[in-house]
Amino acid sequence: MRVIPIAILFIALFSFAAADAATHRHSKEGSSPETQALTSETINAAAPHGNRSGSALIVKTEVLLDRDGFSPGEIDGKDGDNYRKALAAFQQAKNLAASGKIDTDTWNAFLSENTDASLMSYSISESDVAGPFAERIPGDLQKKSELQGLSYKTPQEELAEKFHMNQDLLRRLNPHASFEHAGEQIVVANVVPMALHDSRDTVKAAPKKQKRQESSAETIVVEKASHAVRAYNKDGELLRLRLLEFAVGWRPGTFQPAGNTPLLSLMPSTDAA
Repeated sequence: MRVIPIAILFIALFSFAAADAATHRHSKEGSSPETQALTSETINAAAPHGNRSGSALIVKTEVLLDRDGFSPGEIDGKDGDNYRKALAAFQQAKNLAASGKIDTDTWNAFLSENTDASLMSYSISESDVAGPFAERIPGDLQKKSELQGLSYKTPQEELAEKFHMNQDLLRRLNPHASFEHAGEQIVVANVVPMALHDSRDTVKAAPKKQKRQESSAETIVVEKASHAVRAYNKDGELLRLRLLEFAVGWRPGTFQPAGNTPLLSLMPSTDAA
């Protein structure tokens, strides 16, 4: 008769201890960079902690890369290939070990020239919501070619591209925003916004023309294998990196440079594709 109460007591104590341990474990994990909430405060305050790179730190690093001309593609807070390629290129340009990972020297190199907040408040303008917007875009390429133009489907999609951001990240940073009304305040990446060019049928974002820099590109290298375009000065120093997708069937010989860049170097991939 005494065995049952003792067993019950043992189970109760064990369950309490397990629950207590789980609570402590959850609390400990909740404060880690990997599980940190994505807000303007956590992103602007983000800094490296050992070998861990949470989403807030990655967003901040992507913004810093974008500002320095080493585009990670759309800013999304993810430790993906484009992010690591852009980070490695920045490290190479600064004569650092091109590991594609954040370390103390890389972080100091970022902050030596970037002191502005990574995110900023933006007031949606009339042109941001003026459209025209497409109700739907067909998935079939042939049907797409029959459209008057490929426009954005929503103001949110347009605003995300305008500030080089992933739509999901823009929504996470602005959970209560409608993105539909001029004057609405939203949080966006603090980068040079793309200019909006609208016509009767479409509206598209395009990079703003930058002033000519003291160190201009002397060599442009198009690398099919790494899906990258690199610009070097006359001393062979890496100035800029842009990641891109090549059209199916692209061959180096079909690439035509624009502008007055003196020299173009084409590097196809090692495969036959």
